[in-house]
Amino acid sequence: MWLVIWALGRILPTTLSSRLIHARIPFALRRGWIDSTALRTNLRAVAPHLNEVEFEALVLANVRSYGRYWAELFELASHRRSLILERVIVHGEPMLHTALAQGHGVVIALPHMANWDLAGAWLAQQHDVVTVAERIQPQRLFRVFMNLRTGLGMAVVPLDSGAGALGRLRTALEAQAAVALVADRMVGGSIGVPVQFAGGTAMLPAGPALLAYQTRAPLIPARLWYAGPAMHIQFLDPIAVDYEAPRRDVVSITTQNLADRFSESVTMHPQDWRALQPIWEGVGVDA
Repeated sequence: MWLVIWALGRILPTTLSSRLIHARIPFALRRGWIDSTALRTNLRAVAPHLNEVEFEALVLANVRSYGRYWAELFELASHRRSLILERVIVHGEPMLHTALAQGHGVVIALPHMANWDLAGAWLAQQHDVVTVAERIQPQRLFRVFMNLRTGLGMAVVPLDSGAGALGRLRTALEAQAAVALVADRMVGGSIGVPVQFAGGTAMLPAGPALLAYQTRAPLIPARLWYAGPAMHIQFLDPIAVDYEAPRRDVVSITTQNLADRFSESVTMHPQDWRALQPIWEGVGVDA
């Protein structure tokens, strides 16, 4: 379905494609064209206090937010890119500059929230940015995202390059680049760390913590959300990393601290969390 939307979005005017997506999302949700099974499980975990009417409104708001993400991709791929970048509001930017000034690069870790491609485009205006790409199907859609991100000025490392992916990210940090990783669920062949996340046990990628430990690059969590026509990026306080402790212990503790920040972020803005895949992998969520 998203390939069809992408094809139409490249043909239609951006404002028209945005209106069509917004209008047809409820229909697609009712017809089952959008599989909301995992989404409902994940949203219920971070918003257990909602009654059924409120919860259904949250599901709809979340899927519409996802539709907005796609509409913004069309803008990023068009001559309107500068207009959408003007709608980005950034909080904590001095902290990012301070981290980069240490000379080790910086690892920016965030959940799948709002529009991380837009955040990467904003960051690439000021710094060298390296990110990863999960190999998705169909292959054509994977190429669409690869081409989009490189066109926005980001260097992209496919996750299926295995151990070589971490090596390329370490090299980027040694060159003082910003490595941006979306890390609230397992992707590709990444190494997982068990953590407590939003009230349940989940596996999150070890990559952000491992890179910070190996390179001494500051590890900064980021939070994204929509508010009206704007998208907000908030850089949070760096997560402390004990470089003298054993690697296994540090990666476990640091990933848990990162999971705590992610949990706070998605609980604050559940409508903008792209939680369409299983997070807890069948281990359940504590009641």
